Amino acid sequence: MREDELRSWLEELGRGWETHDVDRFAGVFSAGAVYSENPFDDPMVGTDAIREYAGLAAQHQRDVSFGFEIVSVNPAVVRWWASYVKVANSEQTRVDGVFLLEFGDDGRCTSLREWWHADPSPSF
Repeated sequence: MREDELRSWLEELGRGWETHDVDRFAGVFSAGAVYSENPFDDPMVGTDAIREYAGLAAQHQRDVSFGFEIVSVNPAVVRWWASYVKVANSEQTRVDGVFLLEFGDDGRCTSLREWWHADPSPSF
């Protein structure tokens, strides 16, 4: 994958998240994609699971803004950041994270692993 293709992929993912368009968000993944939100939970597998995940985010977040910095193209490593307002309590939240991405020949993501931190941090 070239840098311009990776940038377009990230922009499409971000637009899906920002606009709560779950089909757009899931559409950048291959049918059997593996999405690991964190290393301690089982990964989501397939676009149906990824679409459901995006739908849950859409229910709990509003005013989403997403940005990114490409660290490396091959392997694809991306620093990303986002902000959103939690629907439940109107709390502004900032998130900063890293994606490790793999892609198929068709340009769709086959594997996404992410690590992130939120501010404010989740409470105990």
